[in-house]
Amino acid sequence: MRYYKKYMAALLMFVLGAGVSVAFAQAQTADNPKSTEKAVTTSSESSASPQTPEKSQSASPQSPEKPQSPEKAVSPPAASQAQTPFLTPEEKRDLRKNLVVKEMNADAKGKRQWIDHLTVWDENGFKLEEIEYAVYGQRERITFEYNDVGQCIRENVYDDKNKLYRIRKYEYLPNGRKKTQYNYLPDGKLYSTKIYDYSYK
Repeated sequence: MRYYKKYMAALLMFVLGAGVSVAFAQAQTADNPKSTEKAVTTSSESSASPQTPEKSQSASPQSPEKPQSPEKAVSPPAASQAQTPFLTPEEKRDLRKNLVVKEMNADAKGKRQWIDHLTVWDENGFKLEEIEYAVYGQRERITFEYNDVGQCIRENVYDDKNKLYRIRKYEYLPNGRKKTQYNYLPDGKLYSTKIYDYSYK
């Protein structure tokens, strides 16, 4: 009986001590509620998944610019018969050897054509003959004669009946330009003169 009383007294003391501890803990929580919020916040942050590290603000190094290649020198296009500004007089004559050029006219519908002009060069590339046409046929024909250096020294002009009616003779300056043109009648009589004057602005 004595042991039973001691056991009950010890049990009562244990229960009273546990109750006092719980009451003390609740009193501290009521006095300082921020500590509880801080603990909850800290635990929630720690449970969140870790964030990926921020990218470096410095931009990735750009690839170096390729050095520009120097511009290639553009050579003039090869000269052809249709583009003669780059040709010397000798080269032009080579292109005109035995050349015949016909200039044709046509009506609006292109059904009717007739010759307007004819030019013929000889085997050396010099202009040999030039004929101008009308609807009725030849209007005028001119033949050309040259000296040893390739300068035209005489033109014979024929009418629509192919009869000589004008003669033109030329003199030249040392630089090769025309100096004087003499106009003759078919009988050889001089009737006019043309003088060439050259100047620069």
